[in-house]
Amino acid sequence: MNEEELQQKYQHFKQIQEHLEQLSQQAELMNERNAELTVTKESLEEIKKTKEKTEILAPLADGIFMKVELRDRQNLLVNIGADTVVLKTVDEVIELIEEQKKELSLKIVQLESIMQEMQGQALAIYQQVEGHLGN
Repeated sequence: MNEEELQQKYQHFKQIQEHLEQLSQQAELMNERNAELTVTKESLEEIKKTKEKTEILAPLADGIFMKVELRDRQNLLVNIGADTVVLKTVDEVIELIEEQKKELSLKIVQLESIMQEMQGQALAIYQQVEGHLGN
């Protein structure tokens, strides 16, 4: 392996490492989203158990809450995009969240598989270069 080939291998290795870092960040965001969906589902399960006219804290923004009275524990308003809101039952929303979690989990598994394949490629390049430099 000549100097130019070594340089090309190094550049390819570097590209793989950069791509792996991006994928790792993406996987972390997906895992965070999955955790958020879990918390939301748990909150909805609690709402189902809460008596109407109970005072609860409703989030307005990160760390900002308002005391409100629960009037309807069966129905929720759900933004479905394009400034459109629909009425759904708590159970329908829980089902929707479970479906989102399944899809997200599948994407995470696929992403991890891609990352493992890329790590294998990087290791192979490293071993080629190391073997060449060891001679």
